[in-house]
Amino acid sequence: MTLRHLLMHTSGFGYGPGAITPGVPLVARSDQEKLYKDITVKQESGEIDTLEKLCVELSRLPLLHQPGSDYTYGMSFDVLGHVMELVLGEPLHQIIRSRVLAPVGMRDACFLVPQSKIPTLAGYFRLMRDEASGERWLERLDGAHGRDSMYVKGSKAAYGSKGVPAAGGLWGAGRSTMLFSLRDVLLFCQMLLNGGRAVSGHRVLKESTVQSLLTNWLRLKRACKQPSPPGWGSEDVGWSPLGNIERYGPHAGALYMGGMSYFWLDPRRKMGAAIMTETYWQVNPLGWKANLDDLEQVLQRAAQQKTTKKRKHENAEAATP
Repeated sequence: MTLRHLLMHTSGFGYGPGAITPGVPLVARSDQEKLYKDITVKQESGEIDTLEKLCVELSRLPLLHQPGSDYTYGMSFDVLGHVMELVLGEPLHQIIRSRVLAPVGMRDACFLVPQSKIPTLAGYFRLMRDEASGERWLERLDGAHGRDSMYVKGSKAAYGSKGVPAAGGLWGAGRSTMLFSLRDVLLFCQMLLNGGRAVSGHRVLKESTVQSLLTNWLRLKRACKQPSPPGWGSEDVGWSPLGNIERYGPHAGALYMGGMSYFWLDPRRKMGAAIMTETYWQVNPLGWKANLDDLEQVLQRAAQQKTTKKRKHENAEAATP
């Protein structure tokens, strides 16, 4: 197994049952989830509280497939996180803070929201519906109030007290949650569109590194194995360490990735977008109406209008004696 296998999710590691909806008992619905359920339970109980312990537990399980032979989205990045800890001699959350968040200017990003920022925290909701009456309402899942949210540091529900700051966020029963503001996500997207240079002018990544990250690394037929919501790509997608890469069609070369939040980049058109929501499509498909075709048209029209306005201004200046 190589670092490239881990970066491409072709290592053979998977995930256990995910507690996407808080309070719902863990139920293993597949052979893979049954295999990994014990690890998930140990993490939830706090028995696994470091990436090192997670890797020890993973070493006792058989791989789902030979490295490089198939794509399985799973704990590969968590293993990578521990590799980084060993190489750099620092906890992963400090590495992320010093090497990514601070240079890019992502000042709001955190694994758990501090008490001082509770008013800025968006809730996590599920759309409920009474089949008989047709009545609909929203149910908050992360806690009745912001101060009670499982995303708040020090709250009784904070799963961070048992979680592991992992490569995908705060790893726990599949809830890899790192929290960002819209500003944070857009700064990250702009850094990539700038070829690795932050808006401050600070170089975060080499331009050649960004070019590599915005290309398909996966030599297999596809990355996605499950249907996606409308506008969120198809099965004919590739993979880079940053997320899914569209392989065909009008969005060929576009990068997208997300869960409750979502970002999309089209390096060929120098366009990008971030979508922030308060639900998750696997919990609440009714809450998702995102359509990237519509979004691209809006962005394209805005870009064309800006270009047209700029040209008119330049022509007017050129015509002035």
